[in-house]
Amino acid sequence: MGAYPHRGRGFGAVIERSRAALLFLVLALVMTWPLALHLDRAVTDPGDPLLNTWIMAWDLHKLGTGSPRGLFDANIFFPNHRTLAYSEHLLPQALLAALPTRLAGNPIVGYNCVLLLALASSALGMYVLARHLTGSEAGAVFAGIAFAFSPFMMGHLSHLQVLCAGGLPLSFYFLHRFLAGERDADVLWLALTIAVQMLANGYYAVLLPYFIAVPLLGVAVARRRLRDRRFV
Repeated sequence: MGAYPHRGRGFGAVIERSRAALLFLVLALVMTWPLALHLDRAVTDPGDPLLNTWIMAWDLHKLGTGSPRGLFDANIFFPNHRTLAYSEHLLPQALLAALPTRLAGNPIVGYNCVLLLALASSALGMYVLARHLTGSEAGAVFAGIAFAFSPFMMGHLSHLQVLCAGGLPLSFYFLHRFLAGERDADVLWLALTIAVQMLANGYYAVLLPYFIAVPLLGVAVARRRLRDRRFV
């Protein structure tokens, strides 16, 4: 697999991605309007958003004690144990919500901030992948918008874990970089991205390893690297 049109490095790439991230954040505000006017008291609907707000608040409560012990013994469905495992645990999202929640003293604010960041970061993840593959900044912007603000994603505004999908395209970005140069750094970034994405969404945790393993296996066979310990 040869080099791709855009390597995405240097100060210029940082500026370009920052510009794209700002655009995607503005679009997230527009697509969820008027939520931005009521971050402290409104959610997209009274179902899963309130459940997810409670989950993240519970995570922050337990992590704030200095020990994660008992994290999954959430204060629900007593006397059952490990009740947090009945749904998503949303640990990455809770960490993102920590600062706005603390500053506002309101977990709803934390939830809504993470919701906006989820849309923007999903778009940015696809932007990075598309920019790497095509070399087109405009095409990458379009790809980011099509991915993060599609009817499917907008139909899941109440499901925060579904919106947190930026790790999917980023995983393929680092996979492509690894296959092009086989650098150890790309392997580490790939592993970290996959791990965070899997922690953020249990559904993606089931699917993503297969999506990565299949092309890796195909390349290993094509390049006759199945017995190469370093590649494996």
